[in-house]
Order: sequence, then C-alpha cells, then structure tokens
Amino acid sequence: MRKRNPTYAILALILLLAMLPLHAACFLLESSEAGGLVINEVVTSNGASLLDSTYGKPDWIELYNGSSRDINLSCYQLTKNPNKPGSASLLPDVVIKAGGYLILYANKSKDVYEPGGPICLGFNLSKGGDMLVLADDRNNIIQELEIPTLERDISYARRADGSYGFCNVPTPGAANTTEIFPTLQEALGREDNVGVGPQTVGECPVVFNEVVAKNRYSLPVDCCDNPDWVELYNTSSQAFFLN
Repeated sequence: MRKRNPTYAILALILLLAMLPLHAACFLLESSEAGGLVINEVVTSNGASLLDSTYGKPDWIELYNGSSRDINLSCYQLTKNPNKPGSASLLPDVVIKAGGYLILYANKSKDVYEPGGPICLGFNLSKGGDMLVLADDRNNIIQELEIPTLERDISYARRADGSYGFCNVPTPGAANTTEIFPTLQEALGREDNVGVGPQTVGECPVVFNEVVAKNRYSLPVDCCDNPDWVELYNTSSQAFFLN
C-alpha cells in the first residue's frame, strides 16, 4: 500500500491556518446584526464641512457601525453602479469599532491607503443627485441609498429611526445630533411659496454687530491700508455656514 507524503498534509494545514484570520473577519461581517453597518451621512458639494491638508475640500461619505461588535471593512465595497464591473471601490483593512464612525473621501484619487491616513474611493459624487450601494465582497447588497440634489455644505444625513433628511450643520466623524430637515429648502433656511410670490428668507441667527465706515486705527491690517470693516455676530448656539 502506497504511503501518503506527510509534507502535503502539513502544507495544507499551514495554508488553512493562514486563512483563518481572513475568514474570521468575513464571518464577523456576515454575522453582524441587521443594520450594523450603514451609510450615515453624505456631502456631495463640500465647501467648509471638512478640510484636509492633502485633498483640500473632498466630498465625503460617513459610515456608522451601529452593531455591538467591531466590523472589518476589508469584506465590503462601495459603488455607484453595482451592474458595472470594475466600478466598485473595495474598502481597505480597517476596523470600525462598535458604535464608531469612519469618513471616506469621494474623490478620484488613486492613492493607496496607508494606515491612519484618509481613505479615497476613486470616484466622485454628483451634487445633482447620485446613488450609493454598500455591498459585501460577494456582491450581496447591504444598503442602497439614493442621494438627492444637495447644495454646498448641506449633508444627506440619517436619523436615529433610519430615515434620511437634509442637514445644514454636517457632523463628519460624529453622531448626527444637529437638526435634520425634511426638505432641502428648509435646511437652506428658505420656504417655497410657489404661486404666492418670491422665496422668503427664513429666520437668520446672524446679525450685523458693528460697522466702521472710516477706519484709521481700530483695525490695523498688514495686507492693506486701514480697511473699513463689518462685524457679524451669530446669536444662536450652533455653527452657521455663511454660504
């Protein structure tokens, strides 16, 4: 009777052990409770909501891990078109802690992810509306999110009940604790009076606080010769974008 070479059995065992960490990571994703990983907030026209020293003002996507366990993103992908081969952006070997948030840059940079650095998806989002699909590495769709038209620094944000709305104070990397409006017009502080008259401006917390029309010494500035100036004051308790 021919004896089997034990070397092959040892090599097979070593290969199996080497694959266990990856398998465990994918199993963790598959076994996470429903709704564990979600698209939490999106900005498609970034002006000042998030600034990066390398990439400037990238549009961004925020993921949230609402489960009770850590999730490794290496078994996930994001795409705008799941039916177009090669259009998906495979996410790197990064762990989102339970209850944690992670920002992804929606830009066309092909820079390879480095631990601790920003994650670039390699595709842009349109401020006129777009689609985002979160799927696993087997192309099983986890979430489809249709993003409506957005204005500068207005985010499409997820509420605690899982619905989405418009937020004029985006919170990248944190919970969506600021007010989320049902319409874009309300988030912009405008009200549509269709058939009644022109748009009316909603209550604005920013007021003129001080004006100097002939400045001599009140505000010396290096760049120019004693400019006249206007001071604005935000009377509210929240940040207000002037755009």
